[in-house]
Amino acid sequence: MPDSTPELPIQDGSASDRGLWRDLLSWQSLLGTIGLLAGLEIGFRLLSIGGPPPVLRVDTISPGPSGSMERVDFGYIPDATVHSVYASDPRGYFGPGNQVDHKHSSIGLRERELTEKKPQGTLRVLGLGDSYLWGQGVRRQDLLLRQLETSLEDQRPGQDIETINTALPSMNTWWQLALLKDYGLKLDPDLVILFFVVNDVEDKVWEEHQSVEAFRAYSLMLHEDDTLSQWSNLWRWSRQNYTQAFSGKSFIEQSVDNFSAQSNQWMSCRTALLHMKQTLDAEQVPFMLVIFPIFYDLDGDYPFKPIHDVVGDFARSQDIEVLDLSKSFPGYSGPELWVHPTDHHPNEIAHKIAADAVDAHIEAHPELLGR
Repeated sequence: MPDSTPELPIQDGSASDRGLWRDLLSWQSLLGTIGLLAGLEIGFRLLSIGGPPPVLRVDTISPGPSGSMERVDFGYIPDATVHSVYASDPRGYFGPGNQVDHKHSSIGLRERELTEKKPQGTLRVLGLGDSYLWGQGVRRQDLLLRQLETSLEDQRPGQDIETINTALPSMNTWWQLALLKDYGLKLDPDLVILFFVVNDVEDKVWEEHQSVEAFRAYSLMLHEDDTLSQWSNLWRWSRQNYTQAFSGKSFIEQSVDNFSAQSNQWMSCRTALLHMKQTLDAEQVPFMLVIFPIFYDLDGDYPFKPIHDVVGDFARSQDIEVLDLSKSFPGYSGPELWVHPTDHHPNEIAHKIAADAVDAHIEAHPELLGR
């Protein structure tokens, strides 16, 4: 008689056993991941990868003899000195304590004392610009306009040349136009040069969070720590590389977009340039536009070239003489020309190269300076 007991299927362990194995594998995977991350963290610390970010420069202001801290309408605080202290001095250029002083004259310009009335027989070159021309982190004797003055006088024996630096940090094109009208023309210039930087298109220059110094926002993102970065070199390194790859790209794209045909910022900047040209034409003063590059990937696929093209093409369409400096630094990528690894402003080498390029352009176009 056949056995009526039902035959049960053969199983490789119970459901609870299988769940246990899955849990064990999950824990092994988690522990392996934790071990890998811990090992990477230890390696990063031993190799000093992803360590604390370098300290950004610290600026302080010493007032002049009057003690005033009030800015003048067309300049900085009269007789004030801006002290910039950097975390290191990799080029051996800064003074004691890694400090550079930016002294201003009695009328608030980073210049020697000037007479408003032009000396007889002197040719004056008036420079308009922002922190690039003002010379963040560069000693006054090494500034572009000071070196240009020497070069121009060498080319014109017996001719007195005065270059006048009216640049100030955070100035946009409208502020430069106002300075030209309110003060610059009183100096009776023989040539006016506007040194244009791609961030000059920004309009809200005095509002918080405006990246009025090109790449400043990007630099801050790279060098600011979040909470986790204070505990993990691995996380800090990953975060900085993410910022470079994605946030930096976004910053570049936004900068280029600011110069699109539909951009209100570029339309406003364009109007200011046109007014500047018309103002100088009425005074019969030659006008020259020099476009500074952002010192980033100069020897590669320079990402700001579309901006140079837009600005240069517009200026030429208005009969403004244009010098684009983006090709004036062969053999340089960009960071070698920074004041400091944490400060993108052009250093004294970049100022010298730019001065030579401007001098050569003026010599090739003698009508710019009455010759």
